[in-house]
Amino acid sequence: YQRRVHGDEGESMKVKTVSKEVKVVIAQARQAKGWTQKEFAQLIQERPQVVGEYESGKAQPDQTVLGKMERSLGVKLRGKDIGAPLHAPKPKAKAKAAAKPAPKRSGYKA
Repeated sequence: YQRRVHGDEGESMKVKTVSKEVKVVIAQARQAKGWTQKEFAQLIQERPQVVGEYESGKAQPDQTVLGKMERSLGVKLRGKDIGAPLHAPKPKAKAKAAAKPAPKRSGYKA
């Protein structure tokens, strides 16, 4: 998302703000944990206004704040899979068909 703000000399500038998807995920995850905005803000050591700005979509994304929110809520707020569990199990690599036997040592007797 982008919103317009006016600079010092009246020119209009676009400022990047958190996406609708991110703001909805933050609010839903916080509510699912039963936290108020104030409780969530205290937990991540931010002001309640910061949480409100993120949930309303007015905040400019800050990677530090988003990281603290992700860890507390347990959901991804950046990159791909926004809203997915933060520590989702990774897909397992395919097992090798057959393990290689240990190499034979020639000329050695035990």
